[in-house]
Amino acid sequence: MEFIYPPLPPQDLGPRPSLLPFVADHHLAYMVPVVSFWLISLVFHYIDTNGFLSKYKLHTSAEDLTKNRASRRDVIKFALIQQAAQCTLGYFMADGTEQFVSSDYAIAAWARTLRYIGQKASQILLYTGLNLPWITYASKSTAASSTFFPRDSFDGLVLNATESLGGLEYSSVPFSPVELLAGKALYWVLVPIFQYLAAMVLADTFQYFTHRAFHVNKWLYKHIHYMHHDIYVPFAYGAFYNHPLETIPIDGIGFPICLAIAGLDSRQAAFFGAIWTFKTVVDHCGYDFPYNPCNIVCPNSVLFHDLQ
Repeated sequence: MEFIYPPLPPQDLGPRPSLLPFVADHHLAYMVPVVSFWLISLVFHYIDTNGFLSKYKLHTSAEDLTKNRASRRDVIKFALIQQAAQCTLGYFMADGTEQFVSSDYAIAAWARTLRYIGQKASQILLYTGLNLPWITYASKSTAASSTFFPRDSFDGLVLNATESLGGLEYSSVPFSPVELLAGKALYWVLVPIFQYLAAMVLADTFQYFTHRAFHVNKWLYKHIHYMHHDIYVPFAYGAFYNHPLETIPIDGIGFPICLAIAGLDSRQAAFFGAIWTFKTVVDHCGYDFPYNPCNIVCPNSVLFHDLQ
């Protein structure tokens, strides 16, 4: 049986208007994390220099002055150098040709996909002799129920009351309200959540194994990764105190590739980068707060880093 589906709205494939009037969206993915890094770091720097929340501080100010082998001035200098390199890479790697369809088209396409799955499932159930009346409602009934698919859609065609050329016209069954609601949920919520989870798994896995390699391999630790551990007493903007041969391959190339594999567009990548940067800075802030939101994902992340 060949099913006929409702026509989709115009695709309207093309670039999307920029979120901000002064910068194109495809530059946000590498700019937003940099801005987020310094804003969050400045908050912790203000807390640190004014002695606020000192009871949650992991180390004393005296330890900061005597045990760190890198000065804060050097840390700021190297962080700026690293970010300049990352932004340069980001500029050349940014995709300025992103094309998007209209949200109405995408929602209808998801609704049609759901109907196709429902129709195929119905055919399979018919072979087994099962009948699930709760999954469909009679679309010609004036009282639509809360079930998912219009029953007439499972026949592929619905009878149109208008006569034409001595015969009867047939047309596809319109999407039910629940089908469209499910399409909106997929487009606006479920698919983005899946993309963000995929990005988190990919990026965290990549970060874990590369970081582990820098610790396990003695040459990599001695010549490259040692620099990050020159900061024995951690502080927020020390998160970016790394050797260029560590930062550029991992943060400048590998991280964007992980987000691309997860299917994030420029805006999504910018948002994910901001969240990732927030966790990175908090992990290095030197404070063990009792209600650290990062501990929901990775418990004791600040304490764990302090032991490294």
